[in-house]
Amino acid sequence: MPFFEQLKGACKGWFYMSETDAQIEPFYAEKAEAVTQETVLNATGNAGTVLIEEGDLDSFFTHLWLTGEGGPTHTPSGPIQNLRQFLEENLSDLKVFRIGRIRIDIYVVGRDRYGHVAGIKTRAVET
Repeated sequence: MPFFEQLKGACKGWFYMSETDAQIEPFYAEKAEAVTQETVLNATGNAGTVLIEEGDLDSFFTHLWLTGEGGPTHTPSGPIQNLRQFLEENLSDLKVFRIGRIRIDIYVVGRDRYGHVAGIKTRAVET
C-alpha cells in the first residue's frame, strides 16, 4: 500500500483537542532538501507569515484524542503510539511547526524516502 494511503488510514478518527476539536489530516508536499520553517511555510502556502514556531513532539501527541463508540477517548498509548511510530518509521527529520496566533495551523512533518515533505496537519484555537 502506498505511503499516502497508509497515512490517510493512520489519521482516521484522530482529533487535536484545543478550544476547538480539529481532525488530524494527512499532509504531502513537494520535495525539499531539509525540513525547516521556510520549507514548511512555502509548502503550506504561508510564505511571508511571520509567526511560526517549532513545537514539541511529545506535547503534540498528548493533545490527540481518538473518536469511537461513546465519544472521544484519550489514549496516550496504544493506537496513538501506532500513529506516532508510523510517522517516525516513515519520515526523517520529524518536526512540529505551529503557524499563526489564536487560530494555529499545526504540522507534524518530516521527509519521506523520496524527499517529499509529508506528515499530518491539524488546527488549534488558543485564546
